[in-house]
Amino acid sequence: MKNTFIRDVLSVFKSRVAIILFNLIKVAIIARVLGPELNGQIAIILVYPSLFVVMGGMGIRKSSAFLIAQSPNLKQKIYKSIVQFWVLTSTVCVSASILLLLYANTMKLDNIIIFLAVIPIVFSLLNNYMAGIYLGENRISEFNKINWLPTLFNLLSIVLFLIVLDFQSVKIYLET
Repeated sequence: MKNTFIRDVLSVFKSRVAIILFNLIKVAIIARVLGPELNGQIAIILVYPSLFVVMGGMGIRKSSAFLIAQSPNLKQKIYKSIVQFWVLTSTVCVSASILLLLYANTMKLDNIIIFLAVIPIVFSLLNNYMAGIYLGENRISEFNKINWLPTLFNLLSIVLFLIVLDFQSVKIYLET
């Protein structure tokens, strides 16, 4: 028991350190490649999707972890409910973000920029909901993997779009 607890604590610690390092590298790349103006514009674009990721979480991770741990015989029912809720919240959050980016924004955005801004909502909500399932089943190693993998994929996508594909040349025009 004590050995698994220490292993789990070290695993969580390594996962958190990896997340911090990946985010630091990502921020440094964005700041160097885009500069302050484009970096600010991207921050503006990501406000709505970020808000909807937070609101779309709705405490599902904690409640699903609690319910799965308390009622192991209802796991399949809980899984089904989580998947249905994920589809619903993803649809609502993506749709609302698209509408806000199109109509409540002062910048003229290309559809590809809007797509790249809102598609992470789906995966972030899935990651959030899956974390609750893994915590409820006491599967700490899987929980840690789904915590640091999205940050790594985010970093790799930044490297791909900004360095490899030179995507910053896509202009974001401000309405005047």
